[in-house]
Amino acid sequence: MSHGIQVHGVENGTRDSLVEPKKIPAVRILIVDDSPSVRTALRNFLEQDANWRVCGEAEDGREAVQRVRQLQPDVVVMDFLMPVQDGLHASQEITALFPEIPILLCTMFASSQLSQKARAVGVRGVLPKTNIARIGEAIGALLHGELFYPPLS
Repeated sequence: MSHGIQVHGVENGTRDSLVEPKKIPAVRILIVDDSPSVRTALRNFLEQDANWRVCGEAEDGREAVQRVRQLQPDVVVMDFLMPVQDGLHASQEITALFPEIPILLCTMFASSQLSQKARAVGVRGVLPKTNIARIGEAIGALLHGELFYPPLS
């Protein structure tokens, strides 16, 4: 029984020509570092990419776990050596709670030994701060489900 309702722009159950393009939501990034200047520099660098947005910051591992619970970011950029709780312990907690959220350990203390420990707790990538220019490449790899462990010199 027809009620005389006409739907314009729909033919055979599909929309034609007036389909709006889908807006892709920005990738939400949480920055964790005990240095305010490092957090600011990372935010400025990351937000040069229009598809990335820093959704929050934390200054130690314990705060990082709380912020991940609150914000549920798409990726976490985590320092290693911080007061209260270091990046490895925080990463282990975050990975246990949210295994789908990739973590990039970004540290001045990158080594093959630290990389092994990071992998063991679920960190998906390690980037030396001396090689910060590759952070976009590293985050991109993690967002595509890949690991990012470049050779350390």
